[in-house]
Amino acid sequence: MLVNPRGTVGAQGQNTVFYRHFRSDLHAEMVVMNAFEEQHPEVTMRGYTLLCSLKPCPMCFARLLAAGVQTVKFLAEDTWEGMVNHRQYLPAAWQRLGQRQAIGQAEVSKSLRQFALDTSTRAARDYGRAETEKASFREALSRGSGQDEGASFH
Repeated sequence: MLVNPRGTVGAQGQNTVFYRHFRSDLHAEMVVMNAFEEQHPEVTMRGYTLLCSLKPCPMCFARLLAAGVQTVKFLAEDTWEGMVNHRQYLPAAWQRLGQRQAIGQAEVSKSLRQFALDTSTRAARDYGRAETEKASFREALSRGSGQDEGASFH
């Protein structure tokens, strides 16, 4: 959720990486930023806060830095760690962008923090299933000519 300096929600979204069809770029932060930038191309991010369930991943973190989102608050620690704790590995120019950004854990109830963790666990499990299915498909294609009982894959 992206909140403007007056506390009004400017855009909201959710992870749709596996919805309808696989889109690796549609993490929740990306969905929110896409919607907001499409609706408000003239607005700068000064004073805006992005509230997300977990620490942003490297892709989302870079997007938030490039967009100039001033504050990022996450509900729960990410078991995969996101990018927040690894800012020192960014190129110097990106580190300078990050100096203008405040990032921290949001003050929320234990139940809301647990909800964020449970949601991320389900998403990780779904991701693992999708990767297994893709690997099985690739393996089937790599066997011989890719033809099985008259079927062909091109």
